[in-house]
Amino acid sequence: MGGAASALLWRVNPNKAIGTVPEGGKAGDHVQVQVGSGLAPGPPLRLIVACPDGLDPLDDFKIVLHGPAKPATVVCAAGMRAGTEVSVQIGDGVGRLVAVVPEGLEAGDAFKVQDVPTRLGVVVGDQVTDEEEKCLNLRVVAREISGLDLFLTCANAVSGVVGLWFLVFIIVPPVGYYAAQTYSIRWADFYSVYLSVYVAAWVTVMILVSITFAVDGGHDHEYALFAWGRTPTFFYIWLVWYFALLAVRCWMAHTFRTFYKLLKKIGVARMRDLHWANKCG
Repeated sequence: MGGAASALLWRVNPNKAIGTVPEGGKAGDHVQVQVGSGLAPGPPLRLIVACPDGLDPLDDFKIVLHGPAKPATVVCAAGMRAGTEVSVQIGDGVGRLVAVVPEGLEAGDAFKVQDVPTRLGVVVGDQVTDEEEKCLNLRVVAREISGLDLFLTCANAVSGVVGLWFLVFIIVPPVGYYAAQTYSIRWADFYSVYLSVYVAAWVTVMILVSITFAVDGGHDHEYALFAWGRTPTFFYIWLVWYFALLAVRCWMAHTFRTFYKLLKKIGVARMRDLHWANKCG
């Protein structure tokens, strides 16, 4: 008997696979799908998964494999020999990988299956709701909003309007990008609140500066902290410009908040399934 772990590695290659409901099959029936070839000689790995609801025989569905993937060590039990099929459970228990014991191994030996997914999702192409489609589309917009926020933050800092100290806020937009990229509810909530607070602060500053201007009667004074706003003409230019930026900021806050609410309602797992199913074909 061997006993030492073998160096043979098997790897699950794609992020998704296509399953087909068998002829005469129904929801809940288990089907086997080829998902990748081993790095060692031998048959490819197969995935066993239940057919989803709402499909007819011979209909296809997408199987999405999620990470972070981890290796699994399979120990050959008594009676196993080369060619024997062995199951490797996927983390969430929904599906199983089927591997074949490589040549040269016997009971007590072990081999590894690399990149075993931590979760399995099933997506049916025509069962995407309007809200799910909207959330997928808003994810793209949400990433663009974080980029726009980064640009506006840098522009405010270097223009002399508020000072270079404002550059400390450039650490926040990447959080929004990360939240949209990974469908993170926690960080999406944080960034959504940040955008709303930013709008509230923006409105407060505009009100305070306008009050200062009204009280001073348009005399030659600095309004709030804006060193270039010494005259009524500059004040009016500033006010129009900041109203335009306020409209942009309100749109950013509202759009990202909508993305967050949809993500929270639909669920991270479902959105990641839909994302990978679309991204991978």
